[in-house]
Amino acid sequence: MKVIDTPPRTLARKRSRYPNKLIFASSLLLVLVGGVLLFQDSIVIKGIPLSLIFKGLVDIPTLEAYVSGDKQALHARLEKLGFEDQIKAYYRPKIRDEVKLDRHIHQIFYETTGYVGKAYYVNSQGTLSLRGPVDTQFPRWFDLASQAGVVVDHFKEGDTIYVISPGGAIAPYKDIAKVYPPALLNRLIQVKRQSQPNPNSITTDGTGNSPSIVSPSPLSNP
Repeated sequence: MKVIDTPPRTLARKRSRYPNKLIFASSLLLVLVGGVLLFQDSIVIKGIPLSLIFKGLVDIPTLEAYVSGDKQALHARLEKLGFEDQIKAYYRPKIRDEVKLDRHIHQIFYETTGYVGKAYYVNSQGTLSLRGPVDTQFPRWFDLASQAGVVVDHFKEGDTIYVISPGGAIAPYKDIAKVYPPALLNRLIQVKRQSQPNPNSITTDGTGNSPSIVSPSPLSNP
């Protein structure tokens, strides 16, 4: 069996390569880390700048709320850390319209945390839509329409109020309100009341007998 001795000079050359590789790897890692830190505001993950992701990762309450799935606690913590203002500042140069900017930011929050802002609702496409102003005229209109026999019930889907007719037809409240404005509903209510029997109407039988209560007919001659 032949034993080959490695010359001392060859061993020294091999050993000298390891420190060089270690130095190269360390330098490469530093360059990568430095590049990430330098361009962290340009790197976006799921719509969130990397700098804000780092900020959330080092905040224990944020991590706990995210892992536990507590949407309310997570949103409250992010709000306390100023996430919404910071991410708006990041996107504002690209989205000048403040309404569109706010919806875009809340869409990002919804997709990453599941939180839906109070001013929004999730539409059938799975995206956020802005809730409209509360219609203060609807309660009064619905009361009149119910008395007139135009509608029997209503429900709300998203930001739209639907009304149901006595026959079961469903239509948006605003469309029906154009056809039946309050003035018309009041007239219909009056006609409906006039067509109903009036128990307080009193007449005589023409023979001098005690008066009897009769119900007038809207078609009878005076």
